[in-house]
Order: sequence, then C-alpha cells, then structure tokens
Amino acid sequence: MKRLFAPASALMCALFLFIGMTASGMAAESGPDISGAAYDAAAKLYAQHQFSEAKKSALALVKARTQKLGADAAETLEARLLLGLVLNARHESAAAEKLGRALLPAMVRVLGPADKDTLDCQAMLLETLAYQEKFAEVEEPYRLFIPVAEKVLGAEDATTLRARSFYTDALLRLGKPAEAEPEIRKLLEIRERVSGPEDVLTLGSRVKLAWSLNDQRQFGRAEAELRRLIPLQTRVLGPEHRDTLQSRANLAGALNHEGKKEEAVREMQAVLLVQERTLGREHPDTLSGCYNLALGLQAQHKPEEALPYARRALAGWLKARGQNHPDTQAAQKLVEKLTKEAPKA
Repeated sequence: MKRLFAPASALMCALFLFIGMTASGMAAESGPDISGAAYDAAAKLYAQHQFSEAKKSALALVKARTQKLGADAAETLEARLLLGLVLNARHESAAAEKLGRALLPAMVRVLGPADKDTLDCQAMLLETLAYQEKFAEVEEPYRLFIPVAEKVLGAEDATTLRARSFYTDALLRLGKPAEAEPEIRKLLEIRERVSGPEDVLTLGSRVKLAWSLNDQRQFGRAEAELRRLIPLQTRVLGPEHRDTLQSRANLAGALNHEGKKEEAVREMQAVLLVQERTLGREHPDTLSGCYNLALGLQAQHKPEEALPYARRALAGWLKARGQNHPDTQAAQKLVEKLTKEAPKA
C-alpha cells in the first residue's frame, strides 16, 4: 500500500479533512475496477481533498475487492484501511472505530504486527479513539506503539510524530503533565529539526510544553516558555490570531500565579480589547477573558472593577452554556463573592 500519512502544514493535519457520501451507485456498467489504478485514484481524491468522491471511491473499491478477492486479501485490507482513513478524517468516529477494530486483527494475521500498513491501521484506530476523548483507553497502547513505530517507520515519520503528539495530548488530558513534559520535549526537538522552529506543528508542540509546565504549577518556567512562543506566533500567525491571543492569556495567568499581579492585569486587559474587536463580545474566548480579568482584578483587591467583568462572563455563559455548566457555576460564585466585597457596585 502506498502510505498516505504525510507531514502536514497545519496544527491538525490531513486526517482532519472532511469527507462524506453514500455507497450507492458504486459499480460502473463495465464492472467494478479492483486494480491498483483504482486505489491510486481514490487515494488521489483523498489527498486532493475531494472528499465526497474519495469516500464513494473507497467504498466501491472495498466492495469490489471483497467480492472478487475476499475480505482478507492484502489488496482488500489496503482498501479498507483507506476507507478507515477517510472516515477518520470525516470524524465519523463510530464508523471508523468499528472498521478499525475489525480490520486491525486481520492485518496482524495477514501482514504481521510490524508491517507498515498494520501500523498505519493501529494509528488510525488510536486516533479515532482519541477524537472521542477516550484518553484512558489509548494511553497504554500509544506508549507501546511509539517505540515500534520509531523502529519500523522512523522517529521522523509522520505517523510516528502524530502518535507521539496524540500520546502527549492524552497524558495532559488525563492530568499527567509531569509524564507529558519529556515526551513533548522529544516531539518538539524532532519537529524543530524536521520542519523548523516556525512551522505551525512546532508551535503547537510549544503550546503543549507551556501547558504541561503550567499544570505542574511551574509558573516561572511556563512564563519563560510563553515568552519564547508568543513572538513566534505573532510573526507566523499574526498578533490577532486566536492561538496568539490564547498564549498571551496563558502568560497573564502565569504572571498572576507568580504574584506579578499588575503586569498580569495589563496583559489581560490588552488581550480582552483585541478579543472584543476581532471575535465579538459574546465569543467564548472573550467571555473567558472577562472572567480571567475579573479574577485578576479581585487579586488586586479591586472588587468594584472586577464585578462588571464577572457579570458579563456569567450572562454570556448562562446564555450559551446554561445554568449547570461548570463555567457558569464558577462565574456565579465569583459574582456572589465580589458583590459581598463591593456591596455598592
């Protein structure tokens, strides 16, 4: 099989492409084509982002090869893998997971556990589970998968790098930032060597490094990492890009935890002004900016200044997320506390 995993130029690469269609009308009047050329044509459609046609072609190829060659023929397995990649890219998670769980044992049996196609299938299945936020389920398989992928595919292979990236995501989401940090540093070192320090995937690795440091409450180190990251994001993405603004907000949070409260509030205010102008007053990022600024002002013992921002966050989250959402409840508690501290506000 011609491997479809290739380095991407965006934070979420080729597997996040959109694909859709049904399996109807697959066979041509002359009979279904099961040739390598038919596979190449379907893979080309996938690579060119012709999503509906890619799914239609992959489905047709799987059906034709299954009928003519059998379900466990190597050619059928490669077509099923292509279909799985398409479904995964579409975020058709349930269908992709079902296909992957059925396909992987067949690939192990027919091709072997260390075959490149088998590894690609395993990576596809794990990514499908990660997309569904089944992080506890993928943690150990990823830990075992990465050394094998490094040996067979290479440390700089796109599939290996994506696996390491998803593994670090899982560790962070499972509340294991200390375990995630060395893995992120390995990923960052390879990304910088392969793609350069200003590639968006490299920047994404730096974002995760700052996240891991912050979650370890190493706020000084987090501040230093964010001060390295923000100029790169500003140059590559632009000063008003959401990722740049989020890093600036994270920097403000780190400063606040370090006791640099005046600097933190200034940064929060500057970020909020840009968010209001570029995203709108009710955007989730803007509401988070209001809430964080309220906390920053509260830390400076300025409840009367903090209360309007807390109220804005509460009103926005009530409207968008409802009374029972944790963010809404946190904002409600903050408003109540600030109201007691500033009864005349």
